[in-house]
Amino acid sequence: MRFVATSIFLFTAALPVSAEVTGEVRLGVTQAGDISGAAFFADGTWAYEFGAFGVSLGSYGVWTGKDHPHETYAALTYDLGPGKLALGVPRPAYDLFAVSAIDHVLPALGLANVAQTRSHATAVATAGGGVPLGASFASDQFAASVVHIDTTNATVVSVGGRFGNVPLFEGALELVEQSGDSHANAKLGVVHRIDAMTLHATLFHSDVAGQAIELGTSFPVGNNVQLDLFAQVPDEGFDNATVGAAAKFPLGVYSFLNTAVARDTNGEGAYAASIGWRF
Repeated sequence: MRFVATSIFLFTAALPVSAEVTGEVRLGVTQAGDISGAAFFADGTWAYEFGAFGVSLGSYGVWTGKDHPHETYAALTYDLGPGKLALGVPRPAYDLFAVSAIDHVLPALGLANVAQTRSHATAVATAGGGVPLGASFASDQFAASVVHIDTTNATVVSVGGRFGNVPLFEGALELVEQSGDSHANAKLGVVHRIDAMTLHATLFHSDVAGQAIELGTSFPVGNNVQLDLFAQVPDEGFDNATVGAAAKFPLGVYSFLNTAVARDTNGEGAYAASIGWRF
């Protein structure tokens, strides 16, 4: 037994070990729908690898004193070379491509629209409806995942990918089978850069939550301050549209100050002000 333990230790010690954190966190105040007050936002992943094997932990969501809509990811990973296989609670492939611009300029508002812009698995998890267990394969250009949510008896299969450079095209498709019923989600986005300006347009479709088109632009103002302008228009038309703006001020190499405001045509407003760190 001692020989086996020693052999495992020596084998593990000989493997190249690496740790990496990607994503961002923010601390500030926000108000959007039912989410209001002092808030912490996270959308990131911590990965620890022993050679080809690894452990991945992550989260996406907003925490306030009253509520905490979020999803937590935890998976065992294996590097296949072209991409990584993950088993456990992986990020759905649908969430890796054509991400709504609102998610990272006014996160609480992004969570309010999660059923329309993100995976069904994420919408269920952020509402506290269950844990999506399954597997995923992800590379820089392509991803696929399948998860099952036992509490709602739902199986969610999604694929996504990107191609091109200028312009860059991203899209994803998702099929949800739940207690004999099925529905689909799909999205397609294009990002185009003109000098320092970035333009984007994304179409979101959900059989359950409806359709919406998101338009936006991002460009520097003054000393590297980034200004974002965005609009999201649902299939009901401009009577339910949301428009907003955000400004990001660099504080250091990895830190920044972000402020954002938005308003819909029904008079409902949203705002956020936070200090963030990008990894």
